[in-house]
Amino acid sequence: MKPLARLAFSCLLTIVTLAGLLPMAAHADDFLDVDAAFRLQPQAADGRVVLAFDIAPGYYLYRERFGFQPQGDGPLPTDIRYPRGEIKHDPNFDQKMEVFHQAVRVEAGFDAKAPAGETVLKVSYQGCAEAGLCYPPKSRLLRVTLGEGGKVTAVADADAGTPG
Repeated sequence: MKPLARLAFSCLLTIVTLAGLLPMAAHADDFLDVDAAFRLQPQAADGRVVLAFDIAPGYYLYRERFGFQPQGDGPLPTDIRYPRGEIKHDPNFDQKMEVFHQAVRVEAGFDAKAPAGETVLKVSYQGCAEAGLCYPPKSRLLRVTLGEGGKVTAVADADAGTPG
């Protein structure tokens, strides 16, 4: 093949490849950022940590993908409460999963013997868009203040910028 023909072929191949990628890039922009799709408002209520999520229309969170991990030697929540969700066959995991749409309130309590004071708790969650995008697991660090008897008295973001 002549050098000019080779150059023309390479240019044409590049244009065709890029043109094929443009619809995918435009489609990816149609999805919300993870923090907009799943707006978390952590709070303390009734002596517990409350994870109150507003879930955007067309998105859902997995019950099975919530996690709680103390940082350092902090206490682990011992009583996690979830509302009843919707059971659906999820193609991302190829199994039946419990999911939450619109809003969900997950509560975490601590053992009465948990020491009073401040601790940092890493909470994680994962969700998807009905249109097919599944987000990687997301984590947030929360500063939790425990009073006597393991009662939560305050909750605040420890680091709102913590990546997934």
